[in-house]
This record gives sequence, C-alpha cells and structure tokens, in this order.
Amino acid sequence: MKKKLLTLVITIFCIGSSLLLFSCTNGVSPTGISFKQEEIELVKNGSITVSSLIKVEPYNASNYQIDFTSSNKEIATVERGGAYLYISAVDYGSALITATIRGSELSSSILVKVTEGKVNDMYVDENAIIKDYYEGQTFSQTKPTVWARFESGTSKQVDYGEYELFITRAGEKLPINTPLQIGDILTISYFNYDYDIVLNVQEDFIASLEVVSPPQKQEYYIGDYFDSTAMVVEAVYVSGRREVITDYSFEVRPFDYNDKSITICYQDIFLDYPLSISANISVSNYSLLQEAIDNAYIGDSIMLSGKHNYVNPIYIPLEKNLIIFGEPVGGLDVSITGKEKSSIFIFTGQGNCTLANISLFGNGNESTVISYQGNSDISDSNITLENISINSCFIGIEFSLQSDDQINNIVLNINNTTITSDGYGIRLVGLKDSKLVIKESQIESQTAVEGINILNFSINIDDKEIIANDYIKIESLQNINEN
Repeated sequence: MKKKLLTLVITIFCIGSSLLLFSCTNGVSPTGISFKQEEIELVKNGSITVSSLIKVEPYNASNYQIDFTSSNKEIATVERGGAYLYISAVDYGSALITATIRGSELSSSILVKVTEGKVNDMYVDENAIIKDYYEGQTFSQTKPTVWARFESGTSKQVDYGEYELFITRAGEKLPINTPLQIGDILTISYFNYDYDIVLNVQEDFIASLEVVSPPQKQEYYIGDYFDSTAMVVEAVYVSGRREVITDYSFEVRPFDYNDKSITICYQDIFLDYPLSISANISVSNYSLLQEAIDNAYIGDSIMLSGKHNYVNPIYIPLEKNLIIFGEPVGGLDVSITGKEKSSIFIFTGQGNCTLANISLFGNGNESTVISYQGNSDISDSNITLENISINSCFIGIEFSLQSDDQINNIVLNINNTTITSDGYGIRLVGLKDSKLVIKESQIESQTAVEGINILNFSINIDDKEIIANDYIKIESLQNINEN
C-alpha cells in the first residue's frame, strides 16, 4: 500500500501594506475578521504587534491576504519590523487603522490614539508656593506652576485646570478648601501621578482680646460693680482670624479708688478695658472736706485733690464706712500739712474707713497725724491706710484709751505706707483681741510699734506674725519689709 505525502506550505510575506498570513493547498476560506478591542492608546514612537490585536475566523482559515490602511499615516501606520507587522505611533492624535481581507468585503477597524503616555515625573516650583499657614486657614495659592515628564520622554508645563489640588490628611485626599490642620500635605495630581508638598501648618492661638461693642454702662462710682450688658468681645488670633467669645471672665468686686478699667480674661489672655470710675463726692478745697464727710451717705467715696493747710482737724465717723482718697494722678499729689501739736484726721464711733493716696505732714513735735478719739465704742472696726505718706510728726498713728476700758476687735491695715516720725510710728494703748497688718511699708522712728495694755494682740508683717500679750515694743525697726 502506498502512502500519500501531504505537503503543507505556510508562507508569511508582505507586499506594501498587505499580509499573507496563511496559505495551504487544502485551505478554508475566512468568514470574518475583527480587532480584539475598539481602540488602543500608544505612546508617541511606540508600537504594538498586529497579531496581538487581530482575529480571523474560522481559526483554521487559510489562503488569504490582509491589507491594512491608515486614515492618517502621520499619526499611526502599519509597518514591518523583522518577522512581524506593527502598528506604530508617529505623532500625537488619532487615526483609524482598517484591516481588510483582500478580495472580500470582510474588514474591521481599530482607533489608535497616540499620546504622551503616563506621567513618569513632575516638577513643581515650590519656592513660589505659600507653605506657611495657621490652623483653620485654607490653602491660598490656586495656581502652582507645574511641569510633567511623560513616558514618551517629552516634558511640558501643565496648564491650571489640567491638574487637581488636594489636601492629604492621614492618607485621605480632601478638597483643597478644607481648613488646614497641623501635618497636612498639599497634593498635586495629574493623571496617574501625585506630587506631595509638606505644608508648615502651625497652631493658631489667641494673641489678644478686643471689645468690638462697648458695654451699655461705662460710668461707675467707687463701690459699684461692673455690668457687661451689651458688651461684645472678640478673640484675635495670630492668623488674623477673629471669633466672638461669650465665656470671658472678669473679677466680680466693687470698684475701688485706684481702678481705671475692668480686666477681661479669656484663656490666660487679658484686656484692660477703660472705664470712668469716679467718687460719689469730689472736694478740691480742704475746708469743705468736713462738710462733705458730714453730708455723705453710708458707703460713699470722697476724692480730695490739691495741696492743703488745715485750720481744724477732720473728724471721720467710722459708722459711715467712707473711702477718703487723694486723686490718684502722678503719685501722692494730694498733701495736707497739719497744725503743730494737733492731729490731721481723728476717727470717731464704730465702723470702717479707708484713707488712701495722701501725703500727711504733722508739722513738728507733739503732733499726731492720725488718731482715735472717743471711748471703747470704736470696737469691732476695720481701718485701712493705703499708699499714705506720714512725715514731720511725733506720732504717726495712735489708737489709745486713757481709761481702764479696752478697744476690742480692731483690725488696722497698713499697706504700701511710709511713716517717718521723731517718736512713735504706731502707738497702741488698751487694745484687746485686735490685729495690726503691715504690708510693703516702712517705719522710721525711735519706736516703730509700741503697745501698752495689750491683750491677745497679733502683728502680721507680710508673711511674718508676731503675737504678744500685755506689752509690745519693737525699737529701731527701720524697714518693716525686711525685719
């Protein structure tokens, strides 16, 4: 039996843009041709094999040729490279590549888009970007200068609007107008590439307070309390941001003779807001002071101004609880010069009194500047001397009973006061269960403090306390603050 030898000849050749893929003596004619996808994207000067894209049916079809045409050979074309045909990208743009089986109406097309390809790298002019911000601010520069380097090897400046801006926080991309926080990153996104810039976001803290709407009441008498009705306060941050605050605080206490403002506090930031704080009664002539005291109501304040020589001592009834002070302008500008062998101020009765901001001159030996005159009815009184200067006297301050009675529960406060005398700075006779408190003051005299017939008495000198029974005498005490 003879065996027949079947010879299969497969030839691949190209004539122009034609390709003979298969040829055999006993072939099957093709019934269809198609591209595996509708379009492809190539980088300029890039290429792809035709065989990876095209499909002829049936799978065993043979004895046919395929012609290829391009709608724009300046964009994309089909050309041979060794044993293969390639679709090659010539320039940027789009072209339609059509494959047709020669001698038939069987054809298919694929759209070829020639691009620069993916972004391999980006350059941003960071020196021109504003990086310093405070918390709560937003990124202020919407048009950074951006260049991109592509897969094709080309570079170009990317126009604003082609790239996107984000705020990246903990790996999440947020809108560019997101209020900034410490640690935020500016991300510039262009196609598949992200360029990150670390922003210098700092804490936005309060730099100052500002009253933007004044309080309804701005004029007060000494002893009044501040009323914040209608006042609007803003916190001013270092960034310039402003915020109305309502939980500010201020000291709730009656105004005194040294007050010129109210201090507003918020988160350890303070603001002194000026106010008009005046005395109930103003006296510019010393001869009218006694009349003012006599006509004053309980708790009134009396402001004395000027320099005076007096004819008669001033009697102050403690039961009126008065505040008598010199006008606090430029130190102790208010001065009173007394008469020889006499007192300037004499307390009577029982109650409280404050003297402040006055220079007192006793005018020689045997004069007492401030004294108590009366009986034990002065008990349970509180007397304060603040910012007083006492000079040219034999006794600066004297509280004494010449009888066997005693004065009970007296508190004598001496603050920021200077006493210079030839005899006694402070002389106390017949006090029981009482207290002398001396702060930031000086006494220069033969005897700083003398106490006679004293029971259960304490002297508090700043943080030091001396407690004595029956008798106190501290000689040659020059500076109360240091001894």
